[in-house]
Amino acid sequence: QDENVHPVMHKLTIKHRPSLVPWEYRNRNPGNESMFPAISIGLSPVARSNIKSWLGGLEKVVVLSSPMWLNRGDLFSESPSEILEMLLASLPMGRDNETDQCFATSEDRDRFDSQYFAAFLNALPDDILAKEVNAKGTSNSHPLKLQVFACSKEFQFKLHAHPSVELAIPLVGELWERRLIGAAMSAEHLKRSEDLPSPSTVDKFYEDPSDGEMARAKESLQSTMSTITSLGTEGRFVDRSQREGQVLYNSVGSIHQSYTKENGCLLLALWSGIHADIVDCGCCQGIEGASLFLP
Repeated sequence: QDENVHPVMHKLTIKHRPSLVPWEYRNRNPGNESMFPAISIGLSPVARSNIKSWLGGLEKVVVLSSPMWLNRGDLFSESPSEILEMLLASLPMGRDNETDQCFATSEDRDRFDSQYFAAFLNALPDDILAKEVNAKGTSNSHPLKLQVFACSKEFQFKLHAHPSVELAIPLVGELWERRLIGAAMSAEHLKRSEDLPSPSTVDKFYEDPSDGEMARAKESLQSTMSTITSLGTEGRFVDRSQREGQVLYNSVGSIHQSYTKENGCLLLALWSGIHADIVDCGCCQGIEGASLFLP
């Protein structure tokens, strides 16, 4: 442990970062850390229009679709476009904004599937993808799921650390984030406090976690976070946008605050279902760019 780094934090070295980072370092553009090239979304004009109309009617809220837990393994045997349509169908858009078919053509559907899989392979480190995400449906002991976020305009999440890996792609609209570059929380501080529910059948890694189990996991994380009074002084906060189709990879322990501006955002995310919220932003005191959060 570097004596200049706070005990709950660690520096991010090249080996801890995804494959894009060495290229960024050679080009002296570390501000793009964790951001990957945009994929083609290809939603039909009708679907896109209906989604934008519905998002425009939301007021400072985030609406979540039903989840698809990755507890059966082999994510790459599923069709991302079909999963997306299933998740969108669970959102309360109302009859006027119903979106039965997201994609106008089979070519658009195939393109989305192939580029979404490519984003997974490009963004997630090989060992995490092979040994956790695809082999166990977990990350850092937390279960993983695919879910759609519908974020209204002028909405912001709390500043938080990620207890698991996340992969987030705006499907409609633009997302912004205030991100800590160059440092992250220790993964050990963010592990799940209890075992996942044992599977009832051999084709599952674990049973879908109940609301109660997720609430306990969240409470345990927040108990840990409440003891942290400082994040040290390593790294710097940057304020940047994530445009439509752009791929954002959040490694375990990475810290940011996502938000929207004048337009809402529909987001497809791989995540654990919980964040480790930083309640007192005063713990960021001393980090370059912390004025984004401090009075």
